[in-house]
Amino acid sequence: MSKTLEERFRAIRLKVEGIREAHGFEIISFQTPEEVYGTTPVNAWHRRILSELEFCLQMKAHAGTDVDEAVERALSLLERAQATDSVLTDTVCKEAEECLYPLMEEARTYKLLLVGHGHLDMNWRWGMDETVATVVATFKTMLQLMKEYPEFHYSQSQASAYKIIDDFAPELKPEIQKRIEEGRWEVTASAWVETDKNMPCLESLMNHIVYTKKYLKEHWNIAPESLDLDFSPDTFGHSAFLPELSAIGGIKYYYHCRGLKETDTILYRWKSPSGQELLMYREPYWYCSILSPLPAIGLPRMANICGGLRTGMAVYGVGDHGGGPTRRDLNRALEMQKWPVFPEIKFARMRDYFAEAESVRDALPIVEHELNSIFTGCYTTQSRVKKGNRKAERLLLNAEKLTALTASELEVDYTDSAFESAWQKVLFTHFHDILTGSCVQDSREHAMGLYQEAISTANCRSAKALETLAASIDTSGIVTEEDDASTSEGAGVGYGVTAGDIPTHENATGLTRILHIVNTTNEDRYENAKLTIWDWPGNLDLLEITDIDGNPLPIQRITGMQRYWFHRYFDVLVTVKVPANGYTTVLVKEKKPTEVTECYIYNGLDDHHHAPFEDFVLENAYLRACFDSQTGELYSLIDKCTGKERIRKGETGGLRYIRVQKHHMSSWIIDRYMEVQKVTELMKIIPTKGTICSDILTEHDVANSRVTTRVSLGKEDKYLKVEIHVDWKEESKSQEIQPVLSYCLTLDDTTGRMLCDVPGGALWREEQESDVPCQRYGAAELKDGRVLALAADCKYGFRYTKGNLFVTLINTADCPDPYPERGIQDITLYVMPAEADAAILAKETDICMNPLQYVTNTSHTGTLPTTGSFLQVEGKTAVFTGVAQRDGWLTVRMYEAAGHECPVAVTLQADVKEAYLTDLFGNKLDVPVAVENQKVCFKLAPYVQAELRIRN
Repeated sequence: MSKTLEERFRAIRLKVEGIREAHGFEIISFQTPEEVYGTTPVNAWHRRILSELEFCLQMKAHAGTDVDEAVERALSLLERAQATDSVLTDTVCKEAEECLYPLMEEARTYKLLLVGHGHLDMNWRWGMDETVATVVATFKTMLQLMKEYPEFHYSQSQASAYKIIDDFAPELKPEIQKRIEEGRWEVTASAWVETDKNMPCLESLMNHIVYTKKYLKEHWNIAPESLDLDFSPDTFGHSAFLPELSAIGGIKYYYHCRGLKETDTILYRWKSPSGQELLMYREPYWYCSILSPLPAIGLPRMANICGGLRTGMAVYGVGDHGGGPTRRDLNRALEMQKWPVFPEIKFARMRDYFAEAESVRDALPIVEHELNSIFTGCYTTQSRVKKGNRKAERLLLNAEKLTALTASELEVDYTDSAFESAWQKVLFTHFHDILTGSCVQDSREHAMGLYQEAISTANCRSAKALETLAASIDTSGIVTEEDDASTSEGAGVGYGVTAGDIPTHENATGLTRILHIVNTTNEDRYENAKLTIWDWPGNLDLLEITDIDGNPLPIQRITGMQRYWFHRYFDVLVTVKVPANGYTTVLVKEKKPTEVTECYIYNGLDDHHHAPFEDFVLENAYLRACFDSQTGELYSLIDKCTGKERIRKGETGGLRYIRVQKHHMSSWIIDRYMEVQKVTELMKIIPTKGTICSDILTEHDVANSRVTTRVSLGKEDKYLKVEIHVDWKEESKSQEIQPVLSYCLTLDDTTGRMLCDVPGGALWREEQESDVPCQRYGAAELKDGRVLALAADCKYGFRYTKGNLFVTLINTADCPDPYPERGIQDITLYVMPAEADAAILAKETDICMNPLQYVTNTSHTGTLPTTGSFLQVEGKTAVFTGVAQRDGWLTVRMYEAAGHECPVAVTLQADVKEAYLTDLFGNKLDVPVAVENQKVCFKLAPYVQAELRIRN
């Protein structure tokens, strides 16, 4: 039987190259096969003719091109030479190439654009000092190569890399700017770093775009509209609503490598639920590679799956630790440019490829799902980084809101530059190997330092806003006492900051204290506020807290008098009503002794009668939760809105110690669950019954570690609050398993899917034996149409499988950091029955994670009433994500969560002069906005993200 052309070609190649079949990751080794295996390099003419022949056979296979006669002649010539001379001389190879000349014109209809870049991992396996050295050295090398190779083009992402040049090597900036102006140095930065796209909140992802374009315009003179490409080659998954975010951020094109499950989809359109699209390119080879003939040879096949586009792209350059394209790469490119029966080879920018791809947009496949998920351990690993990010985001957003609202009403300086600098620090930590936890200790410690600096800015700006608010409230009608011997003024400095409270200090003296309780959320609230009262000279047994009219409010003292440095304090809960984005005033007083009518009687129950040990119950108007007195496990949870039990009969919920099959990439991957153990080794259990809040404290031993859990339920709370304090001493480096700590709810009557909070919206996901990324909550759907949500203040990995809802608390990885979790970890969870409504869940979760704050005051005149709201928002399915001041305008960011057109109303205290819906840069959207006195009204389209700008 005669051999096919393909078989004959392979036989010739085998004799020339040996057994060198290409395999999966060969071209990302940054070495040629000869360098890897220590063999003699292939002769240049051999490489040339073999590549041309293989390309011609690819045209036959994938484009139907008639190549048989030309290829037959070339193969026959080579076969005769191998048979007679046992070698292919340069002359013979050239003669064989001439046989292929009839195919030259068709071959040149294909084009390969060579896009050189240097993948610069920010602090992956090293510290910031090494990152700076890597960036500077890479940029120097690229500039030198540009001098030597006039055709060479280079693309570089990440605004933070350019800031490193500004900060540490400004002498390079003029030459880089010159190459940018020439069009040979392409800036592919639309984010501060190549960021994770699942864990940063929507406001953070918006700020990546805003602050990147702002910085590059102001410091590098780069037009913001030219930054329309998101270069995310190594990002570990991509949230479903990114095309909508990109649209309002001016991003049109997206380059990535990971996350798409359709392996034959390369060039495609990614559509968000709102209908917005991104033109996408999924790297078919790898984003860090040597330059080889393979991408050009593969063009006929690529054309078939890329809408017929005969232009391809090769992204090449040494990466991870920088370096970029090498001299070998550039010389190989110049060599391939001379091959006549081969695609046109051209140095180019990534934008050049997408410009040509636009011509086939209508022929491209459409993908309408999220590009997830991979590296499931990254949603949990390096707990301190996760907690630092969530805390910094929350405090910065609250600081922006408080400052913007007081600036709008009270003429406070907003100081944009302070927030910009703070956000830059937080955005840097969103790099896909920092926030994800796939980093080393030096990287984590640098991130924690950045968080502390950003939080310091947030705290100072929030404190200033609250102090301005307090100074503007008219409290002159409140009679207070002066105490010349008081030590209270200035007390409490720094107290509560570690826990995430806005720093305040005592301003007053005497028995009567004035406190303004502040609500930073968009919902009116009636709940418990925790207050700390400093150096109060009164009798704690006579403590009273009233509203401004003297009406006593429900209170519960939670500590006696404590010491903090050289001051004394006590903590108290008070149930209070506070308007959205507003404040109210309460008074701390001492009751008059005449009002105390009960005679003191010793009521130590244990000294009179020993009550039997029973299970513990936390109950209010919304929930009834029962806990086993011997294990601390939750065995019953009644949702009083329906009267239904939510815990599966005979099962319990609580902490779980999980033995996980160890993976060599343990920071990235939580492998198969081998054994799930209930944490029932109870060392202590203490119930506390209060007038407005009750709780149960448990201490458990978990392997070598200790976990303290406090579950509480306030009288007006719609959720169980689960505060977990972990002294984690586990490690996996010396073990065959990977210890994981989780919290689990075993649910009854579920439908098998979970509503997940993601940046810019919420997604339904089917249950699966794997962690998935959620912003703040995973909510299991129940058969009666409601959900049971499990929310976390600093965790992102949720798992819903076989009716069990997990949030992963600690992933004990050992690579690249051998001990990422050892030490103290504090985690707060919320167990919350609710409607299956993304907007409602977003609002309830906001309330959980933004406790009421307060500021103290004295008696003085002012312009504001003792209770007020700066901003009221209405919109049944709208979620409002941030309030700030931008370009002198008060801005409110939002998205629609349910897929319905949503009427929205925004009301301020002062008259509104003008208002518009805009993109992230103030460009008006084509949406009618009505202004009437203090109110702004408009309709938000389904799943759309937008920014409302208001001038008053």
